[in-house]
Amino acid sequence: MGNLANTYSDLGEHQKAKELNLTVLEKRKQVLGDNHPDTLRTIGNLASAYSDLGEHQKAKELDLTVLEKQKQVLGDNHPNTLLTMGNLAWTYLCLGEHQKAKELNLTVLEKRKQVLGDNHPDTLRTMGNLARTYSNLGEHQKAKELKATVLEKQNQFPLPTHSPSPLRKLGRWLKKKTVLAASLHLVKQQPQ
Repeated sequence: MGNLANTYSDLGEHQKAKELNLTVLEKRKQVLGDNHPDTLRTIGNLASAYSDLGEHQKAKELDLTVLEKQKQVLGDNHPNTLLTMGNLAWTYLCLGEHQKAKELNLTVLEKRKQVLGDNHPDTLRTMGNLARTYSNLGEHQKAKELKATVLEKQNQFPLPTHSPSPLRKLGRWLKKKTVLAASLHLVKQQPQ
Protein backbone atom coordinates (compact mmCIF):
# COMPACT_ATOMS: atom_id res chain seq x y z
CA MET A 1 0.00 0.00 0.00
CA GLY A 2 2.89 2.33 0.74
CA ASN A 3 4.27 1.76 -2.75
CA LEU A 4 0.89 2.61 -4.24
CA ALA A 5 0.83 5.84 -2.23
CA ASN A 6 4.27 6.67 -3.62
CA THR A 7 3.02 5.94 -7.13
CA TYR A 8 0.08 8.29 -6.62
CA SER A 9 2.55 10.93 -5.49
CA ASP A 10 4.76 10.32 -8.53
CA LEU A 11 1.71 10.75 -10.76
CA GLY A 12 0.80 14.03 -9.07
CA GLU A 13 -2.30 12.56 -7.41
CA HIS A 14 -1.35 14.03 -4.05
CA GLN A 15 -4.77 13.83 -2.40
CA LYS A 16 -4.91 10.08 -3.07
CA ALA A 17 -1.32 9.77 -1.83
CA LYS A 18 -2.24 11.59 1.38
CA GLU A 19 -5.31 9.46 2.02
CA LEU A 20 -3.50 6.20 1.38
CA ASN A 21 -0.51 7.26 3.50
CA LEU A 22 -2.92 7.98 6.38
CA THR A 23 -4.28 4.44 6.07
CA VAL A 24 -0.80 2.92 5.83
CA LEU A 25 0.35 4.96 8.82
CA GLU A 26 -2.53 3.73 10.97
CA LYS A 27 -1.77 0.10 10.08
CA ARG A 28 1.99 0.47 10.56
CA LYS A 29 1.52 2.04 13.99
CA GLN A 30 -0.73 -0.87 14.99
CA VAL A 31 1.61 -3.58 13.68
CA LEU A 32 5.10 -2.06 14.00
CA GLY A 33 4.73 0.68 16.59
CA ASP A 34 5.30 4.42 16.52
CA ASN A 35 9.10 4.40 16.26
CA HIS A 36 9.71 1.66 13.70
CA PRO A 37 11.72 2.93 10.69
CA ASP A 38 8.92 1.94 8.28
CA THR A 39 6.37 3.86 10.37
CA LEU A 40 8.66 6.88 10.41
CA ARG A 41 9.17 6.65 6.64
CA THR A 42 5.39 6.61 6.18
CA ILE A 43 5.03 9.74 8.32
CA GLY A 44 7.69 11.35 6.13
CA ASN A 45 5.77 10.32 3.01
CA LEU A 46 2.62 11.81 4.52
CA ALA A 47 4.51 15.04 5.21
CA SER A 48 5.60 15.11 1.57
CA ALA A 49 1.99 14.62 0.46
CA TYR A 50 0.91 17.55 2.63
CA SER A 51 3.72 19.65 1.17
CA ASP A 52 2.70 18.68 -2.37
CA LEU A 53 -0.84 19.81 -1.52
CA GLY A 54 0.46 23.17 -0.30
CA GLU A 55 -0.19 22.33 3.36
CA HIS A 56 3.34 23.27 4.36
CA GLN A 57 2.65 23.93 8.03
CA LYS A 58 1.32 20.37 8.48
CA ALA A 59 4.30 19.04 6.55
CA LYS A 60 6.66 20.99 8.79
CA GLU A 61 5.08 19.64 11.97
CA LEU A 62 5.27 16.05 10.73
CA ASP A 63 8.83 16.43 9.45
CA LEU A 64 9.98 17.88 12.77
CA THR A 65 8.38 14.97 14.64
CA VAL A 66 9.85 12.36 12.29
CA LEU A 67 13.27 13.96 12.31
CA GLU A 68 13.51 13.86 16.09
CA LYS A 69 12.51 10.18 16.15
CA GLN A 70 14.76 9.22 13.23
CA LYS A 71 17.77 10.78 14.91
CA GLN A 72 17.05 8.63 17.99
CA VAL A 73 16.26 5.41 16.11
CA LEU A 74 18.48 5.62 13.01
CA GLY A 75 21.10 8.22 13.86
CA ASP A 76 21.98 11.62 12.43
CA ASN A 77 23.66 10.35 9.25
CA HIS A 78 21.22 7.65 8.13
CA PRO A 79 19.94 8.25 4.57
CA ASN A 80 16.31 8.35 5.80
CA THR A 81 17.22 10.96 8.42
CA LEU A 82 19.00 13.02 5.76
CA LEU A 83 15.99 12.69 3.45
CA THR A 84 13.71 14.05 6.17
CA MET A 85 16.14 16.90 6.86
CA GLY A 86 16.16 17.75 3.15
CA ASN A 87 12.37 17.64 3.01
CA LEU A 88 12.16 19.89 6.06
CA ALA A 89 14.57 22.34 4.44
CA TRP A 90 12.33 22.39 1.36
CA THR A 91 9.29 22.99 3.57
CA TYR A 92 11.09 25.88 5.27
CA LEU A 93 11.76 27.33 1.83
CA CYS A 94 8.09 26.99 0.86
CA LEU A 95 7.06 28.71 4.09
CA GLY A 96 9.42 31.62 3.41
CA GLU A 97 11.74 30.62 6.26
CA HIS A 98 14.75 31.03 3.99
CA GLN A 99 17.44 31.34 6.65
CA LYS A 100 16.31 28.09 8.31
CA ALA A 101 16.21 26.44 4.88
CA LYS A 102 19.75 27.62 4.17
CA GLU A 103 21.15 26.40 7.47
CA LEU A 104 19.48 23.01 7.20
CA ASN A 105 20.45 22.56 3.54
CA LEU A 106 24.07 23.32 4.44
CA THR A 107 23.94 20.65 7.15
CA VAL A 108 22.30 18.12 4.83
CA LEU A 109 24.80 18.87 2.09
CA GLU A 110 27.78 18.35 4.38
CA LYS A 111 26.36 15.06 5.70
CA ARG A 112 25.36 13.77 2.26
CA LYS A 113 28.84 14.48 0.93
CA GLN A 114 30.28 12.48 3.83
CA VAL A 115 27.81 9.60 3.58
CA LEU A 116 27.01 9.43 -0.15
CA GLY A 117 29.84 11.34 -1.84
CA ASP A 118 30.03 14.56 -3.83
CA ASN A 119 28.45 13.20 -7.00
CA HIS A 120 25.50 11.20 -5.66
CA PRO A 121 22.12 12.33 -7.08
CA ASP A 122 20.83 13.12 -3.56
CA THR A 123 23.89 15.28 -2.89
CA LEU A 124 23.37 17.10 -6.18
CA ARG A 125 19.67 17.57 -5.42
CA THR A 126 20.59 19.14 -2.09
CA MET A 127 23.03 21.45 -3.87
CA GLY A 128 20.24 22.48 -6.24
CA ASN A 129 17.89 23.16 -3.33
CA LEU A 130 20.59 25.19 -1.60
CA ALA A 131 21.12 27.19 -4.80
CA ARG A 132 17.40 27.97 -4.90
CA THR A 133 17.55 29.01 -1.25
CA TYR A 134 20.49 31.30 -1.99
CA SER A 135 18.45 32.90 -4.79
CA ASN A 136 15.53 33.51 -2.45
CA LEU A 137 17.91 35.14 0.03
CA GLY A 138 19.29 37.42 -2.68
CA GLU A 139 22.65 35.63 -2.68
CA HIS A 140 22.57 35.34 -6.46
CA GLN A 141 26.29 34.87 -7.06
CA LYS A 142 26.41 31.90 -4.67
CA ALA A 143 23.29 30.49 -6.32
CA LYS A 144 24.79 30.87 -9.79
CA GLU A 145 28.07 29.20 -8.80
CA LEU A 146 26.30 26.32 -7.09
CA LYS A 147 23.93 25.78 -10.02
CA ALA A 148 26.91 25.71 -12.37
CA THR A 149 28.63 23.12 -10.18
CA VAL A 150 25.50 20.96 -10.11
CA LEU A 151 25.13 21.15 -13.88
CA GLU A 152 28.79 20.29 -14.41
CA LYS A 153 28.58 17.29 -12.08
CA GLN A 154 25.34 16.08 -13.64
CA ASN A 155 26.97 16.18 -17.06
CA GLN A 156 30.06 14.35 -15.74
CA PHE A 157 28.08 11.71 -13.90
CA PRO A 158 24.73 11.25 -15.65
CA LEU A 159 22.12 9.13 -13.93
CA PRO A 160 22.07 5.51 -15.06
CA THR A 161 19.44 4.76 -17.65
CA HIS A 162 17.73 2.32 -15.28
CA SER A 163 17.19 5.03 -12.65
CA PRO A 164 13.46 5.56 -12.08
CA SER A 165 13.84 9.27 -11.23
CA PRO A 166 14.19 10.60 -14.80
CA LEU A 167 11.41 8.29 -15.93
CA ARG A 168 9.11 9.52 -13.17
CA LYS A 169 9.90 13.12 -14.05
CA LEU A 170 9.22 12.41 -17.71
CA GLY A 171 5.93 10.73 -16.77
CA ARG A 172 4.86 13.72 -14.67
CA TRP A 173 5.84 16.11 -17.45
CA LEU A 174 3.90 14.14 -20.06
CA LYS A 175 0.84 14.00 -17.81
CA LYS A 176 0.99 17.76 -17.19
CA LYS A 177 1.48 18.39 -20.89
CA THR A 178 -1.58 16.27 -21.72
CA VAL A 179 -3.71 18.05 -19.11
CA LEU A 180 -2.47 21.44 -20.35
CA ALA A 181 -3.25 20.54 -23.97
CA ALA A 182 -6.77 19.42 -23.01
CA SER A 183 -7.30 22.61 -21.00
CA LEU A 184 -6.11 24.80 -23.85
CA HIS A 185 -8.41 22.96 -26.24
CA LEU A 186 -11.38 23.66 -23.95
CA VAL A 187 -10.41 27.31 -23.61
CA LYS A 188 -10.22 27.70 -27.39
CA GLN A 189 -13.72 26.24 -27.73
CA GLN A 190 -15.21 28.81 -25.36
CA PRO A 191 -17.08 31.67 -27.04
CA GLN A 192 -15.15 34.91 -26.95
